[in-house]
Amino acid sequence: MWVGIFINMKRIIISLIASVITIQSFAQLAADGFYRIQNVGTGRYLSIANNRVDQTNKNALMSGNQGNIYSLATYSNVTSDPGSIIYIRKNGSSYDLISQGMNTSSLLPSGASLAFENGNIKGAYNLAGKYSGFKLYLTDVGSGSEGNCKTGRRNEDIGNWYINPIDQTYEFFAITPDLAVGGKYYTTIFAGFAFKLGEGMKAYYVSDYSNKAAQMDEIADGIVPAGTPAIIECSSENPNDNIVTLLSSANSTVSGNQLQGLYFNYVRKSSKGGVATTDLAKQLMEGTIKFNARTMKVLGEKDGKLAFINAPEDYLQFGEYLPANKAYLSIAFPTDDVLILLGKDKFEEANKTITDNEAVYEKNEEEKTVIVVSDDNVSNRYEIPETITEYDGTEYTVDAIGNGAFQGNKNLTQITIPASVTKIGENAFAGCENLKAIYIYAENPIDLNKARTRADGSSVFKGVDLETCTLYVPEGSVEKYKTAAIWGDFKNIKTFTLGINDIIMDERTTGIYNLKGQKIQSKDQLQQGVYIVNGKKFIKK
Repeated sequence: MWVGIFINMKRIIISLIASVITIQSFAQLAADGFYRIQNVGTGRYLSIANNRVDQTNKNALMSGNQGNIYSLATYSNVTSDPGSIIYIRKNGSSYDLISQGMNTSSLLPSGASLAFENGNIKGAYNLAGKYSGFKLYLTDVGSGSEGNCKTGRRNEDIGNWYINPIDQTYEFFAITPDLAVGGKYYTTIFAGFAFKLGEGMKAYYVSDYSNKAAQMDEIADGIVPAGTPAIIECSSENPNDNIVTLLSSANSTVSGNQLQGLYFNYVRKSSKGGVATTDLAKQLMEGTIKFNARTMKVLGEKDGKLAFINAPEDYLQFGEYLPANKAYLSIAFPTDDVLILLGKDKFEEANKTITDNEAVYEKNEEEKTVIVVSDDNVSNRYEIPETITEYDGTEYTVDAIGNGAFQGNKNLTQITIPASVTKIGENAFAGCENLKAIYIYAENPIDLNKARTRADGSSVFKGVDLETCTLYVPEGSVEKYKTAAIWGDFKNIKTFTLGINDIIMDERTTGIYNLKGQKIQSKDQLQQGVYIVNGKKFIKK
């Protein structure tokens, strides 16, 4: 037996299956359609498991040697296996077999063919591969619920095959869910045939995603076109309740689908149980895809919600390879580990905001500006940035602090407001009773009169101790702030060039540096001069 035949007879039987088939010997096929091919001796079904072949093995086939066909496998339970569904189509005096996104006749070496000959058992056929005077038969070998195919001499049992039409009763295709979320059952699928969902089932695709969520849209009419990776909501956990109707074609299309899928992911085991490393195994594994958490997500659950997540190890083959006939989300930019699946309206609502350094900003897509709307998890010192760059590279200017943005935050001790901010809303810092320092870069005081809630005062800093909270402003602007409404209520208004005693040291302090960039270990070591702490100037007199 030559290794070359292992894969080359794959061409003769995956594809050869399709080559020269006489109408007389295949008379039970009343019309083109979907079929399963079942071995008489073992009862197992043929499944297209791999499509890898190279020229070396193709040449070896021509010697007529028998051997294993690693592109074909056999299984007892093929209810939900897309590889077991084979569309047989008349092609002149022969037939094409189409499965898993390929037409087997396109794999045939020139001059090779596969004939369906009358078998030794009534109603069954021998699948005979022919090339240059040689003839070999497809047989099913192995024991148990799984086997593999081999080319060899005629055998009355394992060399005989039934060709069963998909009739929705005896033979059918059903979808098996592998995930229960919120009382519903889900899975993903990537099949080479189109199908229409049964009652109580829905199909979805991902039309968009951000760094924190994905938009899930329903596929129209419950018809999933061939080669469309999809999320399936099943009617129950029992696959027999999730039978679909196979379609030879589908008028519907799905545009903008962000999901991807793969038909094959054949990973061979070594004798020791790991991944085989022989040249043959490596060749067969060329079509496999290893999961990459930076660029891929798979369907899962998070806190009772349907989501795309990093793949659990038990979901992957050998803990690292994506499974065949499943869909996954390909990621083009950094995201959270979990992307919650949302409908269009909720997805758009969720993506109106950006979280940056633990504060939440609301976007204005037209003007490319953002406004601070919530402090979320802000504590100690917080510096509002002038701009925020979104996950897709879009830059937004921070131009306002919204109503109640930091209201009631008792953990906030220092806030920096950039010159880009031109508005501060009502109650923006109300109740920030531990706020001790405000750095504001606007040379001209922001008008806070619009933020008054009553005639005798502003709500912006209500509850802030204006006796102990120091307001730091740009050089040359001290007098402007002292005479400005509401800003002038601060008892301590100073310039950015600060005294060294004004340095507040906490866990966020990155260090004290002199103007040469040399780090100073402590305030006690400072001599007369100017120093930089977190981007601000301090002076030692």
